[in-house]
Amino acid sequence: MNDLGGGRVPNRRWVVYGTDEFADWLVNCHGDWNVVMRVYAHFLDTVDKLSLVGPLVDPKWVKKLRGFDGLGETRFNDISGAYRCFFKFGRLGGQPVILFADADSKTSDDFLQRRYERADRLLDQAMADHGIVFARDW
Repeated sequence: MNDLGGGRVPNRRWVVYGTDEFADWLVNCHGDWNVVMRVYAHFLDTVDKLSLVGPLVDPKWVKKLRGFDGLGETRFNDISGAYRCFFKFGRLGGQPVILFADADSKTSDDFLQRRYERADRLLDQAMADHGIVFARDW
């Protein structure tokens, strides 16, 4: 598990983590490094916002997915496609945390329901693996 904020935001209220698999996806999300850098820069901007205000972040940056227990997604639309990173809020030793454990790109209008189910399952498993207690902050 990696600290994705890395001290970029002073006095952050939320610590943002990503699993190794998520970090790998982030740096390999596209074959063109220019696209990877755009996705990465947008993602880090969103991480900075989440670090400061957590679930109070503006809905244009993150979306709470209906029908799932606390599953959220960040969104970035690029000329190369649409990129989605999935997360949940939790607590680790009393510290409010946000965990990213899954992401994907899409070229069609919507993901199928099973794609969101996979993200939900992977996040629940990653939280259990790392001792993060789910928190219903939304």
